[in-house]
Amino acid sequence: KLGARDIDSRGIYLSDLLIPFGFPKSSKEILSGKVFLCSAVEGTFPIFRVDALLKAFNDERVFDELLYGFGEDVFTSILLWRAGYETAFITKAVARHRRGATWSSPMEPFLLTRNYLAMTQMFSEKHKQTLRTLLLIRVALVNMLRKNTKMRGKYMLRGLADSQRLLKKLTQRYNELELPQQMPLIRIPIKRTVIGIATPRALQAYAEQAIIRNLEKWVIGRI
Repeated sequence: KLGARDIDSRGIYLSDLLIPFGFPKSSKEILSGKVFLCSAVEGTFPIFRVDALLKAFNDERVFDELLYGFGEDVFTSILLWRAGYETAFITKAVARHRRGATWSSPMEPFLLTRNYLAMTQMFSEKHKQTLRTLLLIRVALVNMLRKNTKMRGKYMLRGLADSQRLLKKLTQRYNELELPQQMPLIRIPIKRTVIGIATPRALQAYAEQAIIRNLEKWVIGRI
């Protein structure tokens, strides 16, 4: 939220449905003074090596403008893992910013929904794509039923409809890709995902528990 003092750009862990999850708040003591591998670095403060970006994007670009607004840093991170690099999160604040001050647009739910669903369709298995779509439809419809979030729901449905157009453009550039096996990934069983369609908080709780269980395995250094 605008002005919030939460840690931002701290790295995220992706599920096999391409749902991004941050570090659980209960993991603060575990995080202190360590460097962790993560699925992706995102937000305002990622640092990328230019030579690594050029290799990941086949010397054609250093980011993909098709994913403008949301998910371009996650997409970049996935390509870096595929190119043999790693992404990591350093648990030390190096800058402060006013969260949300440079981005305020009604297009946010449209771009967020469209971009992440297109990436799910590009990287995930068919049944995972279907489950991710159902999850997003559920959230969009819930928003539509509430007066104060009705417009957000409409933009989400537009994003769902437009994801195929974006997917077509992405596959023309990169063909269909798979998630890198070596990348930290939260694998969510189908049963858990189905439960999550009805109760998203249960899905969040499962992912956070999985992250906490694996954090020590992902430590690669100390500061």
